[in-house]
Order: sequence, then structure tokens, then C-alpha cells
Amino acid sequence: MRRQLAPGFLKNWKTIEQTAYWVVWSILAFLPMIFWDISDPEEKIKLFAGWIRILPFFIIFLLHNLLLLPHLLLKNKYLSYGLATLALILLVNYWFVYSDYVHDQVRQLFENLKEQIPREYGSDGGGSGYSRGGHGGGYHGRHYPKHEYWRSPATLLIMYTYNVLISILLIGFNCAIKFTAQWLSREQERKEVEKVAAESQLMALQNQVSPHFFMNTLNNIHALIEYSKEEAQEAVLRLSKMMRYLLYESDHGKTPIAKEIEFLLSYIELMKLRLQPGVDLRVSFPDPVPDVKVHSLLILPFIENAFKHGIDPQNESFIHILIEVKGDRIHFNCRNSKSALKQKADVGGIGIENARKRMDLLYQHNYQLNIYNLESEFEVDFSVPIL
Repeated sequence: MRRQLAPGFLKNWKTIEQTAYWVVWSILAFLPMIFWDISDPEEKIKLFAGWIRILPFFIIFLLHNLLLLPHLLLKNKYLSYGLATLALILLVNYWFVYSDYVHDQVRQLFENLKEQIPREYGSDGGGSGYSRGGHGGGYHGRHYPKHEYWRSPATLLIMYTYNVLISILLIGFNCAIKFTAQWLSREQERKEVEKVAAESQLMALQNQVSPHFFMNTLNNIHALIEYSKEEAQEAVLRLSKMMRYLLYESDHGKTPIAKEIEFLLSYIELMKLRLQPGVDLRVSFPDPVPDVKVHSLLILPFIENAFKHGIDPQNESFIHILIEVKGDRIHFNCRNSKSALKQKADVGGIGIENARKRMDLLYQHNYQLNIYNLESEFEVDFSVPIL
């Protein structure tokens, strides 16, 4: 079973990024409405003045976020991006600060709002405090500066410089959020790809266990046929039960340790059929078996290795197997003699190497595995967490 990336996986961080932008701008635009009474004309003018004030920054942000960033900066067109961003900041702010058209529109807006203010707010019927020639008094000059001051060159230059600096900070903020979201998206994608690759490799290693076990078991049954057909038939029956476990139980990856021990006992009984009487075989499994889970077929390669390389028909041989549960960990130990005929061979073999790789993938750094390959003895000792 191969795992596929979710269709919308790579869009998660992009969606979060865009949502964050809209939340921030919505707060800037509508938060004053919570604290101000917009049914009050004076408060309404203050609200509209705030919106007009942030409008150039919002336009710069939209154009930068939707056009310049994705089509220039993220495509490594740095010079074009730099020139386009500089032009955007300077031109938009110049238009809002110096353009007569913008000021005429703003003046007309405030004229319309001013007419809604009752006389008790201070309206004396004079000209607008914003109008080019009037010197209106009362309320009109309180929230919107008079034309002579507001349109003076010094004031316009200060406002323009202030807007440009705020725009640069806004662009930097936009770039920081964009690159952070992009990095997080790529990092999450990388981890997902690594996880899928690890699962594929793990399944490949686990699939190698069954053919390896099947090959060794068939060789043993073949050897039994020459000595006892009855024992060979019994071995075939045991093998069929074990193959049923391999096909229907172990494929889930995790299995109750009771079923794993039952499978291991069947394997050991199958191997005992060809052992000579002098072999010292000791098996110690927990009794009662605790209700915990373990990764399937994790122990089998080490027991297979013991029976394959630990039996010497000409000398005393032994195989000692121990499985116990201590706290939240499973401890396994297997000691076996080394056949004089196979001492020069690779005692570990492909089964041990695959088991080591599986442990690396399954537990990463949360396991202990010690292998002692001595002159006349081979020992495996490992500890893994229960599932």
C-alpha cells in the first residue's frame, strides 16, 4: 500500500497566509467601529478619515502581494522586482499626497459628511475647513486640517516621507510573512515526502521477511522428508498456520504481542523437529502475556539467525531465547553457539541487517540494539518501546 499526498496538502500554508492578511486588514479597518459610535456624525468623519489614511497602504500591499511577489521576486527576477516595488511605493504615495484629483475627492467627501453634523456640534455655516479658499471655523477644522496648512510644501513633504517609510515597512512585513509561509510549507512537504519514503522502505523491508522465512522453513521441511514423513507432514501443517499469520495478521504493522509470541513458538516448534537431542534450547516468554502491541515480525529474524547459525551437529550447541516486558519496553535477548562450519560465514546475514534497518525506521533513536559476535558465541540484545 503506497501512501499518497493529500490533494490540498501544499495549499494549507498558503490558505493560512492569505487568511492572516485579511484578518489583519479587517482589524485595521473595522476595529474602530467597535469603540466608536458611527451613528454620531463626528465619529463617522473620524472613521472615514482613518480609512482614507490607510487606503494607499492597502493598495500597495495588494499590488505587491498579488503581482510583484509571485511574478517577480519568487521567480528570482530581483532587479525587476526592486525597480517595480520602488516605483509602486513612490507613485502611489505621490498620487495620494500631491494629486489635486485625490484632494478634490476627499474634500467633496468631507463636505458631504459635514452637512450631516447638527449645529450643536459647532457648525457655523462657514466654508469647509478643507476648502482651498475658506477659513471655516467650528468643528470643520478640528479633525481635518485647514487647506493652507495641509497643502503647504513642508507638510506635504513630511507626509510623503512618512508614507514612503511606512510602505517600506509594509513591504518588508509582506515579504517576511510570504517567505516564512513558503518555508513552512516546503518543510512540511519535505517531512511528508520523507515519511512516505520511509513507509515505502519499511514495507519493502517487511516484505523481505516473509520470503526469507519461507525459504529457510522449506529447506528445513525438505531435510525432514528424508528422515520422517510424519514429522514433515506436521511441519507443513504448522507452516500453513504460520503463513496464515503472515498473510492476515502481520500485514497491519502492529500486532498484539500474544499473537507474535504464538507465532514465534510455532516457529520454534517447527525448528525443534530437526534439532539433535543434545542441543540446549531454552525459551523464556512472559506468562501471563501482557496486553500490549509490538511491530510484527520484528523478533523473527534474530531467532531465525540463531537456528541457522547456532547448531553444530558435531559439537555441543545451545540457543537461549528471552522475551520480557519491563515497564513500557519490550526486552529481547538471544544467545546461541556458533557452528564451527559457519564461523567464517556472515552470521548476521540479510535478516539481521533488514531488522536493524526496520528498527531505524520504526523507532529512530528510541531503541537499543546490541550485537555481540564472539568467537564461539553470538548474542543479540535489544529493547524497544511497547505500542
